[in-house]
Amino acid sequence: MRKFFLLSTLALAVSFGLTSCGKQGDTIATIKVVDASGVAVPGALVHVVGYDSYGYNSGVIDRETTTDANGNAVFNFNDLYKRGSAGFAVLEIEASKAGLVGEGIIKVEEEENSEATIAIQ
Repeated sequence: MRKFFLLSTLALAVSFGLTSCGKQGDTIATIKVVDASGVAVPGALVHVVGYDSYGYNSGVIDRETTTDANGNAVFNFNDLYKRGSAGFAVLEIEASKAGLVGEGIIKVEEEENSEATIAIQ
C-alpha cells in the first residue's frame, strides 16, 4: 500500500511539473491601419519602436513591415520575450502610405496577441 501511495504521489508531481513547462504562447502585436473613413489600408508601411525609460530608442525593438490585404501589420516578438518576465513593451507606432500618416502606441502583453488600430490622414 505504501509503495502504491509513493508511486501515485510521484506520478502526480511529474504531471504537474510537465504541464508547467509547456510551450509558451506567442507574443504578437497586430496593428490595423485604416483611413479617415475606417476602411482598411493595404500596403501601408508600419514602423514600431521601443524606447527606454529615458526616452531613447534602445535599438532592441525597431521594426517595420507593410500591411496585408486586410490592413493588418503583424509583428512577432517571440525572439525577444523571455518567459517569466513581468510585462513586455509599450511601443510607438507610425503608419504611412501615399503621404498620409498616423501615429499611436500599443502595449504589447506577454504571450498574447495585442491589437491596436491606427488611422492615417
